[in-house]
Parts: sequence; C-alpha cells; structure tokens
Amino acid sequence: MSKNEQEREVAELTTEKELDTAATAEIANSAEEIEPETPEVIAAEAAEEEILNAEQTESAALATIITELEAQAVKNIESWRRTQASFENYRKRTEAEKLRWRAMANAALLLRLLPLVDDFDRAFAGIPAEIEEKQWLDGIQLIRQKLHNLLEIEQVKPIEVEPGHEFDPHYHEAIHAQVFEGFAADQIISVVQRGYLQDERVLRPAKVVVALSPEPEEIPEPEEIIEMDTTDINQAEELAE
Repeated sequence: MSKNEQEREVAELTTEKELDTAATAEIANSAEEIEPETPEVIAAEAAEEEILNAEQTESAALATIITELEAQAVKNIESWRRTQASFENYRKRTEAEKLRWRAMANAALLLRLLPLVDDFDRAFAGIPAEIEEKQWLDGIQLIRQKLHNLLEIEQVKPIEVEPGHEFDPHYHEAIHAQVFEGFAADQIISVVQRGYLQDERVLRPAKVVVALSPEPEEIPEPEEIIEMDTTDINQAEELAE
C-alpha cells in the first residue's frame, strides 16, 4: 500500500469517527431537551383542558340560549301579529256597531217625524180654494217643505205603491182585506198610509187594503136523499152464494 493510500484511509476513518461523535452528541442533546413531565406541568395542562372544556360548554349553552330566544322572538312576533289582527277586527266591529246604533237612533227619530209629515200632507191635500192665496199659508208650506228636505237629506223616500199593484209583505202592511170588483186576489185596492224607505231599508211599511178572491158559489144540496133498501141487497147476496 502506498503512502497516499494509507493517508486517505486514515482520513476516511477520522471522518467517520467524527460523524459518529456528532450524531451521538445530537442524540444526547435531544435527550437532554425532552424532560419528563412534572406534576406542575400535568396540573397546568389539566387546568388548560378544563378551561377549554368549560369554554366549549359555555359556548354550547349560549348557542342553546340564542336558539331558544330566537324561537321565543318568533312566537312573540306571531302573537303580536295575532293581537294586532284581533284588535283591528275589534275596532272594525266597534265602528260598525257605532254606525248601526247611530242608524237605529236616527231611524227612530225619523219614524217619529213621519206622522207629522203625514199630517202636513193631508192638510195641504184638502186646502179650500178660498185660502190658497193667504200669505200665512206660505209659511206653513215652507215648514212642510223643510220636513221633506230633511227626509231627503237622510235618504228617506216614499214607497211607490198604487192601486192595482201586487201586495208585497216586505214593503206593505195589510190592515184590511175585502172582495172588490175589478181587483184580483192580493192586489192593492187603496193606500191608507204612505210607507217610507231609508237607504233601501223599510223605515215604515205602507198600510194598504188588499183584495180577496171572490168566494165560490155554494153548491145547493139535493132536496131529497134517496135511501137504499138494504133488503134487496141482502137477498141478492144470498142468491149469489
């Protein structure tokens, strides 16, 4: 072996030895860095884990509370809407009830005025010719006209009915019924008192006299009733047997 080869071999051996020494030192250093866990470290880690679990539990509880509050909020909103709708219906019913009571009170007052209107109409229907030009009559006529204007403002109008019209129980009140020539059954013969409507509702029906159908002629009874002799019938039955 030459000298150069010996030196090369020695150098390689030295390099391998140095590498083994460095690896051994690195392993030793690593072993020194990994220290065994002490009770304090274990307690700290346990405390950390407990805190983490507590935070997770608290987060879950908060999430549950939020979900419950959201559901309760939805219920509250629905309840509020139902309450609002109920109140709106109550308000409408109350307004309708007020209007109904007001209309009833108004109708009652107008119904009390109608006899006064009837008296004025009857009085002016029979005014003698000698007082038609009197000035004081114009004042009374003005009062009558004001009454009719009041009825018109309140949407009150007379029920149109004439002799010969068909009797209608919705608008007419029959105070008398009789057979009258020229009128068929259930036809109106005459109007005793004028009726009135308010907004197409009957304020006072018209009082009328109604025609009846003529009574049928009575069939005369036979003067003699022939009695059958049962003796002949009995004899006929015996012969048949």
